[in-house]
Amino acid sequence: MSATEADKNPITLNTTSTLDDPEAEADIHFEPVVQLKEIAQPKSEEETKFEARALCMRYDADAKEWKERGRGDIKILRHPKTQYSRVILIRDQILKLACDHFCHPKVVLKDVPTNDKCIMYAVGKDFAQETPCQMLFTFRFNTAEICKQFKEAFQAAQKEMEEVFNKKD
Repeated sequence: MSATEADKNPITLNTTSTLDDPEAEADIHFEPVVQLKEIAQPKSEEETKFEARALCMRYDADAKEWKERGRGDIKILRHPKTQYSRVILIRDQILKLACDHFCHPKVVLKDVPTNDKCIMYAVGKDFAQETPCQMLFTFRFNTAEICKQFKEAFQAAQKEMEEVFNKKD
């Protein structure tokens, strides 16, 4: 097609209706390339004994400093069949476990002297990573009252776990 033919047959666009009416919207519909199926979230058998927002930090012995492990909802869960209680914290944005360990009766909770909103303790095995390992945790809560409630719930879970261990012996 030569330039003179293009001048004779100009291409016209039907845009007058959208230019005249600025409030008019185009009716555009896109179909997704991949259809996603609804995934049902499995309901946990465990019952929640405590739940609050917290910041989880772990002590790195090699670097000799505290490192942030994650921020999210910390829960104390109790399994109705085994009667075992455990602490988990699921990170907010990536939804991975920051901590996952049992409320063992031998775990000693320590208050952090410089901050009344924090509590610290060491666990023998934390199952948040692929291989269980020893960890020293500190959890910081929004208020000192929530920290106190966590401590009470943790100690109650420890007593229940101790009763379970005594029954097995």
